[in-house]
Order: sequence, then structure tokens, then C-alpha cells
Amino acid sequence: TFNGGSTPNNTIPAGDGGIFTVNATGAITVNNPIQATTGLAPSSAEASGIGGTVNLNSTGGAITVSSAIQVSSADPVTAPPSARRHSKAGGNINLHSDAAGVAINVTSTGQLLSLLDAAAPGPGGKITILATGANSRVTVTGPAPGLAPPDSIRADRGTVDIRNTGLGGTVTLTNSNILA
Repeated sequence: TFNGGSTPNNTIPAGDGGIFTVNATGAITVNNPIQATTGLAPSSAEASGIGGTVNLNSTGGAITVSSAIQVSSADPVTAPPSARRHSKAGGNINLHSDAAGVAINVTSTGQLLSLLDAAAPGPGGKITILATGANSRVTVTGPAPGLAPPDSIRADRGTVDIRNTGLGGTVTLTNSNILA
């Protein structure tokens, strides 16, 4: 986790999310959750803290996301009230691969999340998926039909940018819920 610091009261804002960057010449695999969101604050506090940033860059290997990457939060109010994460501005996720073949793969268990609740002032975050290798593929796969679909990619009040600029490149979306 690269989450911001928590606050015990309503007068001090929660900390901003952190920055996590991986630069590799080979494959990058995300099999466990990555969080770079804001700190915990009392449930009654206004949204606070700016979402963090996760950058995954590979110059020669695939990026596979099989777990959640979350860079800002919109936790619900609980009863009885307890601490929650509710960011005032969205965070950013950037995936970039130069690999040929499958360059970026968000599996049916992977998620890219930049969340904000309705009361957050914003702005929303940005999720960017960019493949640049010749004959490369971007694939985003949601859960099998009939299962409750979680959001594959979500940037509340933000932007989702999925591109393949490689010669002969493709983007394939299968059962994916993408919201921005």
C-alpha cells in the first residue's frame, strides 16, 4: 500500500495517496492488490486527500493485471460511523508496454479503479492504457456472463484512455464494465 496518512478528527485532512512506479525491461505481473489512495478519515468528515498514482512501464514485456489497483476511494458511510477513505480528487493509473503480442492484459479478476463519491469536489482521475509495440494486443476481460460484474476499469468523473499505437495493434474488450 502507498496510502496517505490517516487523520483522527475533522479539522486535519487525510493524507494524499502516494506514487508507485515500476520500470521494467520484462514482464510485470500484478497478482496482489495495489493501493495508492488517500488516508482514513472520520466517516463524518468531508472528502479529503488527493488520490495517488500507479505507473507500470515495460519496454519489452507484457503487463498483466489480475488484482485491483486503486488510486482514490469512495468508501460508504457505515453504521455505526467509523473511519473511511473518501478522496477529494481522483488518482491516476498509467500502464505502458512496448511488447509485441499481448502487451497489456487486464484479466477477469483485475480492476483499475479511481473512485470518488458524489460529494467529492474532484476532479476525477485518469486511467491510461497504452500499447506501442508492433502487432501488440490490449485485452480487458470482465467476469463470465451471469456473474455479478464488478467494474473492470472505473474513473469516477474522470477519463479512461485505452490506445494501441503499434503497427497492426488491437484492443479487445470482453464482458468489460468500463466507466468514466
